[in-house]
Amino acid sequence: MSILRFAILIFLSIACLSANANSNPTLGYGEGLERLRYFYYYGIEKHLNAPLECREDIAFIQKKVKLYAHFYSGSKDSRLKKTYLEISQKLKGLEGKKSPCFRPVGEAYILHSASLLQNSDHSTVYALGVLLQWGKKIQLLTPSLRAEMGGAWADKNKKNKYKILGAYACSNSKIFIDPYLPPYDVGATFIHELSHLFLDKYVPSIPKDFSPSEWIAADEVIASMHSAFVQRKLGSDSYIVPRFAIPVMPYKAKTDLSFFNRHGDLSSLFKANQSHDYLRKRFMPYNTFLNYVINSGEAEKARFENIVDLISKYYFVDSSSLFESKEKLYDLNLDTLSPLGAVLEKYPQVYNLKTEHFNDLFYGFVNKLENESPACNNVQIEGGYLGAGLVAPHEESSKPSGEGTRTSGEGTRTSGEGTRTSGEGTRTSGEGTRTSGEGTRTNIYIKPCFNLYKEM
Repeated sequence: MSILRFAILIFLSIACLSANANSNPTLGYGEGLERLRYFYYYGIEKHLNAPLECREDIAFIQKKVKLYAHFYSGSKDSRLKKTYLEISQKLKGLEGKKSPCFRPVGEAYILHSASLLQNSDHSTVYALGVLLQWGKKIQLLTPSLRAEMGGAWADKNKKNKYKILGAYACSNSKIFIDPYLPPYDVGATFIHELSHLFLDKYVPSIPKDFSPSEWIAADEVIASMHSAFVQRKLGSDSYIVPRFAIPVMPYKAKTDLSFFNRHGDLSSLFKANQSHDYLRKRFMPYNTFLNYVINSGEAEKARFENIVDLISKYYFVDSSSLFESKEKLYDLNLDTLSPLGAVLEKYPQVYNLKTEHFNDLFYGFVNKLENESPACNNVQIEGGYLGAGLVAPHEESSKPSGEGTRTSGEGTRTSGEGTRTSGEGTRTSGEGTRTSGEGTRTNIYIKPCFNLYKEM
């Protein structure tokens, strides 16, 4: 009888949770946090703040993203392209009909793609994304929104691809992402922007001896390396769970994995890292990798500084005088240098979190989203910062912007081997031209990130 009672109790608990999941989600962050507490009881389509009628479309996207990962690992190019096309057509159809499901389905696509790059359906990246979604902090960068914002947001390259793929706005904690990117690129874009958000929220002031321009460049380097790093891990069996691994890195594929270049400096650093016996035998988190790089010998530091120089050159008019000494980067506390990497190293998956850890991480994260960053209105840089001059959508004033993701200088710099040259105020148009007044100072509100696709 006791077994029967126990079975009935479990059934009633699940029924109660299911009833709550089907209620109209209007409670904001609180409801999102409660859903995360019951990760095993809710499917991805029930975690998000979405109308009930959208559940089927969200489940469709989840299935297609997993199928895409399966075909990628098997190098089945024709099926891969078909699956990506089906995802794009679903999103375009919902957008064209102005369906209320377009936004949550697009957000589900972004978050599930990011979770694949973090090796788990229960990744902390996904959980953080759920909270952003419940707080309406994810903005889909659609063609109509680009047209509304105008300027560089609507610019395309010679291959008719948008130059700006994503952005992070420190004034309201919003992340902007193009939902029509292929899965591994859209997931890496989210991780890139989330890296900017964490540095903005968890580092209240610029470290000692850093100029604003140096700190912006450092932020961009860390975010760019992180997005490239998670893509690079997919091709290394020893660093990823088998069902998400890509046995042979399919560099021939032109539609995805754009943040990483096998011929650049990050690849050399990654290979040097693999020779380190301790790291080779265990799963390697990003901050562990970064710590190894900045504490290694002169050869590793030279490769890392090549990445710094590459990104600085893209985003500042006079990058040659940007850093008085790159040694500043090696003196930074690693948790300060990459707070997102530190969090993911400590809490890689949601189902490993104890209650006190859950409260500490996720409630703290929500509180930070609700408050404007202390440094947001205080960081000022000279006009040589390329990218300050974009205007955020729906802002009352024409605040200059600066933090995001460059999509495709197509065939130009390959983003320092995986380091997406994206970033924080990035060059939005012609090389070497200033996007804001010469010699003037401007506050940083939005950082448009750009991805320079590698030359194929």
